This record gives sequence, C-alpha cells and structure tokens, in this order.
Amino acid sequence: MRPCNYLDRGAMLAGAGGECLTTDEFALSYGDVRSASFCIAEELHKAGAKEGTKVGVYSPNHPLALVAILGVARAACTYVAINTANTVADNAAVLQSAGCEILYYHSRYQSQTFALADSVSSLRQIVALDDPDTEERWFDRSESEGFSTDQLPHSPDDIAYLLPTGGTTGPAKSVMVSNANLEALVANQLTALPECENPVYLVSAPITHGAGIMALGFFATGAMIHILDGVDPETVLSTIQERQVTHLFFPPTAIYKLLAHPTVRYYDYSSIRAFVYAAAPMATEKLREAIDVFGPVMAEVYGQSEQPFATFLSAAEHEESLRNNPDRLASCGRPTAFTSLAIIGDDGTPCQPGERGEIALKGQGVSPGYHNDPEATAAVRRGGWHLTGDIGVFDEDGYIYVVDRKKDMIVTGGFNVYPTEVEQVIHRLEGVVDVAVIGVPDPKWGEAVKAVIEVRPGYKVSEEAVIAACKERLGSVKAPKSVDIWEALPRSGPGKVLKREVRDHYWKGHDRAI
Repeated sequence: MRPCNYLDRGAMLAGAGGECLTTDEFALSYGDVRSASFCIAEELHKAGAKEGTKVGVYSPNHPLALVAILGVARAACTYVAINTANTVADNAAVLQSAGCEILYYHSRYQSQTFALADSVSSLRQIVALDDPDTEERWFDRSESEGFSTDQLPHSPDDIAYLLPTGGTTGPAKSVMVSNANLEALVANQLTALPECENPVYLVSAPITHGAGIMALGFFATGAMIHILDGVDPETVLSTIQERQVTHLFFPPTAIYKLLAHPTVRYYDYSSIRAFVYAAAPMATEKLREAIDVFGPVMAEVYGQSEQPFATFLSAAEHEESLRNNPDRLASCGRPTAFTSLAIIGDDGTPCQPGERGEIALKGQGVSPGYHNDPEATAAVRRGGWHLTGDIGVFDEDGYIYVVDRKKDMIVTGGFNVYPTEVEQVIHRLEGVVDVAVIGVPDPKWGEAVKAVIEVRPGYKVSEEAVIAACKERLGSVKAPKSVDIWEALPRSGPGKVLKREVRDHYWKGHDRAI
C-alpha cells in the first residue's frame, strides 16, 4: 500500500462528502482530497516525474501540504520532508543529498524557496501550494478526469518518504521510509489506539514529524483531521472543546506549555479518547498533572523516524500505574504488536530485566537505512537489529524504560550519569517549564553535571534548591554542580530541546566535547 491508499479507505468509510482536512477557515472533503491527489499525480508525470522521483514539500502546517504529500504518493514518487525550523543551508543540503527535483512550497517560505532553487542543482521545478491557480487546477475537476495510477509499479520496498532525523545530538540524516514501514506503523497504531465514533484528530505539532506520520492511520479510519499552524496553548485548548477532538499528538515540551497556560482548566476535554505523547520521556510529575487536567487519556509512544510506534503505554495502563505502581509512569510501555524489541549490552548479548543496554528493534517497521549513507546505516545495525542509540531497561513485566540517549551520557570522575534521571527530579520543582541536563568541561571531574532550566513566568527557581533536591533523591555524584536559568531553551520543530546547542554553548573553544 502507498500512503494514498489510507486516504482511499477513509473516503470509503466517510463518504466523498465526509470532512477530511479542516482549519478554522475552510474544509476539504474526502472527495476533494482524493480528487486533488489524482490531479497532482498527473501533473507530476506530465512534468517528467517517474516512480521514485524525489519531491519535496516545504510548508507550515496547512491542509494543502498534506494534499501534496498524498499526491506525491499517488504518483509513486518519494516525498522529501523539509523541516521549516532548519536554515536554508541545512535544507539545501537535505534536498541536494536526496536529489530532489520538484518542490511544493507555501508562500510563507517563498524567499527561502527561491534561495533553495538557486543552490540545489537537482531542483528543476517549484510550485506554490497556495497560489490560486494551483488550487483551481487541483480542485476544479473530478478524479475521473485525473491521472490513472492503476498500472504504476508498486512494491512494499519502494521508498515512500525521506524523513529528517531529530538532530538533537548531531547533524540530521534522511531516513528512508518504505511502503512496508508505513504499513507496520498504521497496523501498530490502529491496534493500539481505541476506536470511536466520529474520530477527530488534531494536528498542531509539525506535520513533517510524528503528527503528520500518524495522520495516515486516521485517514484510514475516515477521521476528520483538524490542522492548526503551530502550538498556541489557548488555541489548542479551545479547539479541543469546540471541535470535539478525540485524538491528538504532542511532544512533552508542548504538553508542558499547555499545562502552564492559565486557562488550561477552563475547557471541556471529555471528547478526548487518547492524548498521545512521544519524542522524549515525560516527567512523571507533569504526567500526573496532565492526567488530572485532561482525564485518564494519556498514552505514550516510543519510536524514532527509523521505526515509529515501537512501544505503547495505553491510557488504561497509565491509570492503573497511577493507582498501584506509580514508578511505571516512567515507562514507555511494551513493544507494539508488530515490533520486536530487545535490550542489548555492549558485547551484543541480550540484557536481563534490570540490566541497562541499548534498545534494539526488528521487524517490518524498521527503516531500510539512511539515504545515500551506507556507513551510517551499517553503524546502527547489528545481527539483524536496528540500534536506536537509546539506553533502556526492561522490568520483570516487560515494560521498557528509556534511561537516556547513549550519546547524552555524562562521565564525571569515572561515574556514568544519565541526564534523564536528573531531569525527572528537577521537573518536579515548582516553576520549572523544562530543563536540559548536560556535561560541561571541568578541570577536576572531566565533565561536571550542569542543569540549564527554563522557568515559568512569575516564578523563581534557586540553584541551591535544585542541587539540594537532586542530592536528596540521587546522591551527590548525579546532582548538578551548577544551575543556569535561560529565558528559553532551544527547540527543534517538533519541540524537542536541542541539547546539542545547549552543550555547544558551554564547550565552545574546547578541543573536545566530552
């Protein structure tokens, strides 16, 4: 199946007139979107695109961006995701490496697109998504007049997407995502998330990342997908009530912004069936607060661009853990139905429950590798497993706990410190919005533990209180030696804290970074 086939199933369930993609300004039906996808496929092939031609989409969250992605799939081309938070130079490198030939762009990024057109030699055509002529071509005729894709070659191994990795610990790479990978994702998603009548999926986090990928599963259920351009807390909270949102997806940092908003308890959230969070561990104290505010609907997914939806901790498991086993709230659940997962030690052997090692994945959901980078692909493969770069541990019941990114580990005075442990403690302190714990150069210890904290407006967080709380719960080795307060921590497009940028601030001028 191609990504467009999930749209076709949704059109069958919801009917051609069923609402498919909506904003506060307009709505597109399943028939509209399906017809447009055929028109886009026809345009692409008339422009010389063939199966596997790389086609980029450079846009904020906008319905026409998703329509273009579905049209690219209908043409059996490969969609190249572009992170709007990246610099023009970074995006040019992504497009050049991919060999991207055609680029759909939103007018908000017109100047950047023109710069890309000048610097990416493979790029031969750019198309404005929100140009009136474009919309007229896509939506002013029926799909029966559009391009027939019945005879196009189709294989589970065809590369449907090229996705940038998060880039929080190093330069971004393009992950190849095949049709088979997406089938596994949708299968895991539909198995894990509860079915409901009249599903409404809210997309506010970037469509270039997890929120957009999860849209495929909601297309397949005939859901209405409501799109917001960014995470404005007041808009998100009011939209949940007004649109009767049943499902939504956010990284923890965005959820923290919602919880910190003064009107968070003013709205009715009873329509929510699953509030999915992913991309980073969520502080357990913040998770308790989210359950108190939004109800017993919080659900966690662990995965990567290389394998989304690898584990799942359901809303029911959150509720049970809150009652009987609060420590389990720090878990990211158990492997999803179509994923094999192991914890592997440095010697390559599986770890026993309670032993820390690297989380490894296997199955149809695992990416074939990194585009044009066989060395990087080989570096994350061992014995048929994909190595995630995350340190984790199983408990006796098979629940997985992500301890940290392998590269984030701090070695101070010969002792290993995993920043997430320290961050969990600091997140419990009143007034903390977010925190990055890093190792900074120290003449005595090699690296010293430092906490860099973003504080909620109107609150004060003292260095002494932070250090004392960490010493009490973790001991002096893991406690920060120093604490800095920043007005705002740097974040990627999906909302991850960019620890690499925080670390670079303190390691500047040193000839090593550990």
